[in-house]
Amino acid sequence: MVFDNFSPLRTPVKILKLYGSWQTKRSSWFYLAYGIFLHLLLIDLFVVLQICYLFSFETFEDLANVLTMLPTYLTMVVKTIKFMTSVEELKILFAMLKRCLEENPPGEKFQKRLWRIDKIYKFFWASAFISCTLAISIPVFEHELLYRMWFPYTYDKNIFMFILGSIYQIFNTWICSTVDIVLDTFPVFFMCYIAGMLEQICERLEALNDTTGNFMEFQKCIKQHLQVVKIAKHV
Repeated sequence: MVFDNFSPLRTPVKILKLYGSWQTKRSSWFYLAYGIFLHLLLIDLFVVLQICYLFSFETFEDLANVLTMLPTYLTMVVKTIKFMTSVEELKILFAMLKRCLEENPPGEKFQKRLWRIDKIYKFFWASAFISCTLAISIPVFEHELLYRMWFPYTYDKNIFMFILGSIYQIFNTWICSTVDIVLDTFPVFFMCYIAGMLEQICERLEALNDTTGNFMEFQKCIKQHLQVVKIAKHV
């Protein structure tokens, strides 16, 4: 079975495309509007509703509940906007990485490193998904919302409004945790590639000896190292 050197990055990219974060110069107006709409609905609105609740909380427990998630979502506002405006730079980085890997095919050790980081990412995503799924028990059994936030209506005695608020919060945490994990692990993916390529260079240098033809191999090592340095600076 041939290992896909970019398989660890394919799932994160698909997730970002699905949720409208992969905005490029070639993106259609519809996709641009779709991405902005999801950002406003899932992240910006969540932040606004929690900030509004800060002016109406009644107990210290309510305040603590708000402050558990508000900093995370405020950070997500910055991270997602920064990412959505930097996708073109990321595409350049992908092209640089692809060129380097094509000229210097990864060995088995390098591929195992990529396979391992892919499994680690999926483990983190699965743990977050399970945690968010288990949180459904709070509105179901305790009849409380997952998070304290302000709503322009009363949901305490209105079961429909309570269900509506619960669904918004549950799906919000599912989606936002998925996107947040992708954004947090993207740099780690590239660090893994860089570490693997540096390790590859070390192995090639150690394999050199005094026989003829090694000068060309040494030049190739220098060229690969310059490529890795350029990739690292771009990361």
